[in-house]
Amino acid sequence: MICLGAGNFGTKTSKEEAFRIMDRYLELGGVMIDTANVYARWGVEKENLSEQYIGQWLADRRVKEKMKVATKGGHYDLETPDVSRIRRDCIRKDLEESLRCLGLERIELYWVHKDDRSVSVEEIVDWMEELVKEGLIVNYGASNMKLDRAEQARQYAREKGLNGFCAMQNRFTLPVVNPGHKIWQDPGTVIPDADYRKWHAEHQVPLYAYSSLSQGFYAKWSEGSLTEPLKEMYLNEETERIGRVLTKESKETGLSYAALTLRELMKQSFPVIPVAAVSRAEQLDELESVIP
Repeated sequence: MICLGAGNFGTKTSKEEAFRIMDRYLELGGVMIDTANVYARWGVEKENLSEQYIGQWLADRRVKEKMKVATKGGHYDLETPDVSRIRRDCIRKDLEESLRCLGLERIELYWVHKDDRSVSVEEIVDWMEELVKEGLIVNYGASNMKLDRAEQARQYAREKGLNGFCAMQNRFTLPVVNPGHKIWQDPGTVIPDADYRKWHAEHQVPLYAYSSLSQGFYAKWSEGSLTEPLKEMYLNEETERIGRVLTKESKETGLSYAALTLRELMKQSFPVIPVAAVSRAEQLDELESVIP
């Protein structure tokens, strides 16, 4: 299954194009859209336009029962990034606004968007359990949470007989991020290393992989049109070795680099659900073989 990423709705992607993208995703058998309360707040209007567009589309197309929505709360305020919002009242405030804008009674999968190591993970789990009991969310997970905290949360939920995090959402890409790249030092971004992937496999915890298409890295690599930032992030011997394998498979199967990238990400010893974003509805046609 491929989850449709809506991070660009309301900024790079207009309302009209967002509707076209969601229409085509639904036509191809897609069943889940991933958004966040903070998405598009960095735009001119400084509003959660991504959620608003999705809510308007769900109502207009009358598909609230067909399409599952995952959204996130607790992201820091963009004007005060040093002030954590991993707080019970902040998460509840974001959730209530998300429900209102999406026009939903409950969220299928709700993500704690960031982490704050000064807050006990047990406390975070307890907050989410409250929301489940109130019927406001069905399942919950953690986005950008490091391995030690994820394991601590798993053990706590098991000991207390709680639901716990049903999945993790971290940055997981096929091209290999260069060691030392600034993204490794970004505390807001978690990239599952070998130990984290081993943990996923041991406990069969699903990973929702954001940035799964890596901005179309392999298609651009094959065309010789990589931007400098993409080169700095991904271009290395292992990344190019993978690219040569994809080139061979593309010639043999006729599948696009994008489809092959997502298919390879899903070939793990644990469930991987790529979160894939596109800028035009037509780009989804390249993913037809892997969306359902």
